[in-house]
Amino acid sequence: MTHDNNTICDFVCEKLASELENKTPVIPEDNLESLGFDSLDKIDLAMQFEDEYNIEIIDDTDHLKTVGDIINLISQKVQEKQ
Repeated sequence: MTHDNNTICDFVCEKLASELENKTPVIPEDNLESLGFDSLDKIDLAMQFEDEYNIEIIDDTDHLKTVGDIINLISQKVQEKQ
């Protein structure tokens, strides 16, 4: 599986949208709290992204404010692995 920034963006946005009750499309500029994700949700999502990309981001969840923050963090960690 390729892990370029566009692929990561698509996966993260689709995953977050699937977690929402109304399945609203999610964009990188969306604020996680405004979407209804609290700190426990961020930890749960981080664990899912860790499994998907074989990376460790659980310690960085406090700093995640937007969907774009998640995308950038995953992209950074994936690049560090390569």
